[in-house]
Amino acid sequence: MSSGCAPGSGLRSTDPVRAIQSLETLVKRFQEEELGEGGEASGGNVTNDKVCYLINALKAKAEEPEILPLSSVDFDVLEERFHIILTETLVRRGNHGDRAKESKAQGGKTYMSSEGLYHHLDKLENLIPKSNEVGPRLWIDATFARVSAMLPTNQRMVLTIEQHIPPVDMPGDTVPITLSGAIDYAVFTMESRKHEWFLQASDFPYVKQQKAKGLFITKVKQALPEHVPQAVAKMYASARYLGKPIARGALTNGHEWIFMTLNINQDGIGGTYTMSPKIKIQASESYPFHVLSPEPDIIAGVLAYWIEHSYVDLDENDWFSVINENH
Repeated sequence: MSSGCAPGSGLRSTDPVRAIQSLETLVKRFQEEELGEGGEASGGNVTNDKVCYLINALKAKAEEPEILPLSSVDFDVLEERFHIILTETLVRRGNHGDRAKESKAQGGKTYMSSEGLYHHLDKLENLIPKSNEVGPRLWIDATFARVSAMLPTNQRMVLTIEQHIPPVDMPGDTVPITLSGAIDYAVFTMESRKHEWFLQASDFPYVKQQKAKGLFITKVKQALPEHVPQAVAKMYASARYLGKPIARGALTNGHEWIFMTLNINQDGIGGTYTMSPKIKIQASESYPFHVLSPEPDIIAGVLAYWIEHSYVDLDENDWFSVINENH
């Protein structure tokens, strides 16, 4: 009997592989039984044909890439399938209070100045309940309006919301995986002369073509730590598509911010990430509430610096340095 379904190579989906191996063992047993009876194996055995059909169907299934939604990534998936691990913690470099004063002066009296940001956040603090779903977006949008005013005069910023990330294949895993999803905020900067073009087309293919600097922000409603894997996965997919080995980003609910960096291994398989402690915007205890300094200036300062250095390692002028997780 010619089974018509030789043992498959390159199969990568674990469950179908087990099933295929069992079925191929069964086919081999049929062949041995027929030959043991002194006859030549024939190709007309109905049972064997059905088994071969199942084997070929399972092989085709095993070769189909798995679609992995970025929003479903947890710590186990991040480590076991992305092979990305936390290796270092970001710590504040120097005196952030002093540097916040420098941040405060950037942008002068333009919209939105530091003073304008505080007035705006005061209004939000007394207008939008923290439990309201729209709240985080209003705080994030105000913060990035401030960041846009802090950029060098020859630079402009484009802020995109729910930016679709084109499908990215993840190499090196035993199971073929295609990453799928969107980044809550993708922030890009470009030369002033290109700004109008980016307002018309700021999707990832255009950004890749124009080599714009980018920062990738994940928004959550409340608690931040449990969403760290999703934020890292979205940074990974964004950086992989854009062909960048290093990416920077943040995880935020508007009031609290965790800043993150990602380094992807040279072969594209796995990498490491770092994260900062939470930086929280505080408000006065008595009503009417007033947002307290210097956290809004620190957050805006970090974002403005990071977007200008989005695809490079931390340097001596950064807001953060790193300490090894093992120390």
